[in-house]
Amino acid sequence: MRWLLLFIAALIAGPAMYLLYLYVFPLQGATFSASRICVTNQSGQALIVSAGADAGAENSARLEDGERLCAPSTTENDTGTVRVFESEDAVEGCSRLAKAGQEERLLRYSSFDNCEWADG
Repeated sequence: MRWLLLFIAALIAGPAMYLLYLYVFPLQGATFSASRICVTNQSGQALIVSAGADAGAENSARLEDGERLCAPSTTENDTGTVRVFESEDAVEGCSRLAKAGQEERLLRYSSFDNCEWADG
């Protein structure tokens, strides 16, 4: 009986874990979801980037030029904040309010909130 219960639990948990994996790590070429805060570094330099959803997670990474970072949210059309710093120990950087489903694109980095962002 115990093995049957474990088998049923594995049948239920396997697909659920796969769907969670796809939610957190979307397939390449996927569109911007209405429940993710995303930022793309197009500044021409490697920077420390953070994306955070108000009702979800916050992710940080060092992004090279052209790379994208997203933070999942549990809420459709959530809002959040993206932040950019020159290094891990930098005190000053840039931040921008973001809306899920809209890609925030950093065009030029300059500390003290003087970054250039793409419109729309």
